[in-house]
Amino acid sequence: MFRVFLLLLLLLPLSASARVNIYLFPEVETDKNNLTLSDIAGIEGDQAEQISAISIPKLLYKDFIVDRKELNDFLAVSLNQAFAIFGNGARLTFKKNETTVSEVIKEEKPVIVKKGEYVDLVIKNKGISIEMTGKSLQNGTVDDEINIRLRNGRILKGKPFSTGRVVVNL
Repeated sequence: MFRVFLLLLLLLPLSASARVNIYLFPEVETDKNNLTLSDIAGIEGDQAEQISAISIPKLLYKDFIVDRKELNDFLAVSLNQAFAIFGNGARLTFKKNETTVSEVIKEEKPVIVKKGEYVDLVIKNKGISIEMTGKSLQNGTVDDEINIRLRNGRILKGKPFSTGRVVVNL
């Protein structure tokens, strides 16, 4: 019993180590050209002020959504401490007119889904989301509509929104 107590006493400082909680706002309306983490999320924890000033790359919001997976991958490289992200993503709308928005986000559209590649599908219908895997039948950039073959052979049309991820709205 005493050994268990000592072990817990030794592990307690490890569990109390620096941790940051990031709470994504569901929708963000902004007029900024360069977004920071504090623009799209509430931040709690050690060094919250420094972390809130991290600049979000335009590549993450080229589809006007900062997805939790994309943000997690970006922050894993940028932060040297433990963090947790709460929320699925932040949808961005810009207060400026459409021509200015296209200047903010470059029109260069890289291929983010390649033909023959297995992709993660997010199928949405009336507020319900289902995630599954499918095979891309063509290359796709943001805003392209491409065909995806499911395991059962059915073909769905969807729009790529990040690397290896396609959304299908039914």
